[in-house]
Amino acid sequence: MDGAVDVVRQREGRTRFSGWASDNSHRTPADRIAIFVNGEADHYGHTEVSRSDLVDGFGSPSMARAGFDVVLSEPIFEQDQPPMVRIFAISTTSVASELWYRSEYADGPHQRRLGASKREIRYSLLANQDGSESIVSPGGETIAIMPGTMDGAVDAVRQQEAHTRVSGWASDGEHSRPADQVVIFVNGEANHYGHDVVSRSDLAKACVSPSIVQAGFDVILPGLLFERDRPPIVRVFAISASGIAAELRYLSEYSEGSRTLKLGKH
Repeated sequence: MDGAVDVVRQREGRTRFSGWASDNSHRTPADRIAIFVNGEADHYGHTEVSRSDLVDGFGSPSMARAGFDVVLSEPIFEQDQPPMVRIFAISTTSVASELWYRSEYADGPHQRRLGASKREIRYSLLANQDGSESIVSPGGETIAIMPGTMDGAVDAVRQQEAHTRVSGWASDGEHSRPADQVVIFVNGEANHYGHDVVSRSDLAKACVSPSIVQAGFDVILPGLLFERDRPPIVRVFAISASGIAAELRYLSEYSEGSRTLKLGKH
């Protein structure tokens, strides 16, 4: 089975999960969605959501029925100890696979986490003695920065309403799966970890890979970063589900009216 959880939200005393799921041939939508909360089934079934972006990305008309929306009857992430949530797609032939999801989803000022492991938000950059760099996770794991292992680019940088917005796309080097995380460092410190998924059917067509239709990202950073006396150094990295990172491509300058916004080390 293939698929992804695109959105996790808590509103009006309920928890909502949205995404898509189908068989690996991308011809038959999932029959059911099973959601487990701390190992117990909390939901079994789903509301079907029409997804024309999946039809365009996979070139399969039946994928229009592959979107799902599930609403649980309580705000499960407001517990003292947020639960472990795992989401599975079940086929019409009763074969199941766990869906792909990022480790965190932004929900206003909160971070919602799914999956069998829970990682903290903070990361750090490490300068190695040989001149190379690594990313260190909150748990102390060293993530190798290997150019070429991830692909992607920052398409736009904008400052709007006291925020700085960074948008683009990121996938593994073979364009087989979207990046697991997007990490943004401002002057060497992690300013953001995670991203909102943006559907990008143009990528699926250009890269001839329907699986990266969800490789677009959109990140909103607090503050007008480029209006400081000394504009910061902003670097954007993509991290794969297997724990390999690469710095994304970006223009040396982004025009915004009369201002010029610069990213990167130089």
